Amino acid sequence: MNTFGWDTVYVVTADKINASLLTNKDKLVLQFDTSNNKELPVDATGSFSRWEIVEGGSGAILYMKLGIGNGKVVFTNTGQEYDLAGMALVVAVQLTMLPGKTLTPSQELKFDIRSVGEPGDPPKPGNITPVALHDLDGKLDPAQRALLMVALATVVMQNASQITYVFATVNLVPPGSNNWLTPVRSGYAYMSRANAPGALAILSVTTDRNIAGLPLQVDGQLLAPGYDASFGISRELFLRNVMMPALPAVFGNGATPAYFVYNNAGGCAQNTQTIAMNGVKSGAIWYYPVLSSFKLTTTGDGLASQYEGSCDLKAGMSMRFWIDPKNRAIYNNTSKILDFLPDPNPSYRKEVHIPWYWWFLGLIPRAIIELIVQAIGSSIAKSLTADAGKYLTLTRKPPTSVQWTGTERLDVQTASLNMGFYMQGNLL
Repeated sequence: MNTFGWDTVYVVTADKINASLLTNKDKLVLQFDTSNNKELPVDATGSFSRWEIVEGGSGAILYMKLGIGNGKVVFTNTGQEYDLAGMALVVAVQLTMLPGKTLTPSQELKFDIRSVGEPGDPPKPGNITPVALHDLDGKLDPAQRALLMVALATVVMQNASQITYVFATVNLVPPGSNNWLTPVRSGYAYMSRANAPGALAILSVTTDRNIAGLPLQVDGQLLAPGYDASFGISRELFLRNVMMPALPAVFGNGATPAYFVYNNAGGCAQNTQTIAMNGVKSGAIWYYPVLSSFKLTTTGDGLASQYEGSCDLKAGMSMRFWIDPKNRAIYNNTSKILDFLPDPNPSYRKEVHIPWYWWFLGLIPRAIIELIVQAIGSSIAKSLTADAGKYLTLTRKPPTSVQWTGTERLDVQTASLNMGFYMQGNLL
């Protein structure tokens, strides 16, 4: 899952938004009368039955279909009259983020309609550009359809002040929990999906940085069929705010947050100094591994780590080890907790120094490395689940900074890691 440089991505199906548009259709332009437009030989009156998002858009461009419930048109240059019921106007529009009126400070995602674009031209910000007129019965010829498209789009533009519908509200005030997810700057994007309805996404960064160069693009893997919505978090944001705060408790032995930093180039959390691990016991003797290098990152289905360290085996013997466990993430929908499974067989290698006079003790390093591997592959995974769970509360309390109109919250049904972290579910 790629967030393309954005920190968070909140995506909702077009079907869910269309249901909200229908419920709030009184906040849209519904009546049309083109008689005041003397530049076009079109006298059309009637009403739109609904507005809905349809396929065809991409990035900042949305295709909207305005179904005509009833109406008629007279072409004044020929006197021909036609019934418009059942026809539909398809237009290309863009949205804009405006200062909110209900929450302060906040932003509202609304229609941006200020002018009429030329049919066939690439849609520009502020334009409502006619794309097509659906005339299933073939009543109108191409020239008539073109004239009517422009006339209807012009009416919508002239009455744009009546359009008060808000797609989503972005609250810029940090909430009481998970405030690291609070958007600072946001954009939006439409995404097409194969064999599924399209979707609309709010794209946000959580620091004050320029978003002009970030692509208006959404990874198709973020929203699986069968769910209304999905919330995705970048790998960096997840590691910085969920995994790294948990690591001192995972390792213990005096480890502090200063022991760990995020490596932008490597896309991983790593240590800044040696880390003492819990001791492992073999027979009557305790051995204490020390990590010289630790790296933690996300994979397609969980976490991957690299441990490099050494262990004093007593009596002049020592060992260096390299262990690379992978911990698959499993979401428990009952408890709403993301678990990290132990790696039963992590890959590892070792280099052992044994003085020649202790050659008969050669089995000791094998026993010790197996204990260290078990500690890293199993007990640390359990600690990651327990300690990271303190910071990963958003599966139980989904973020509320972005509120889609007509919904209250995201009911999380599944969550996992796919480079970044994501939650999928239904909007209630």
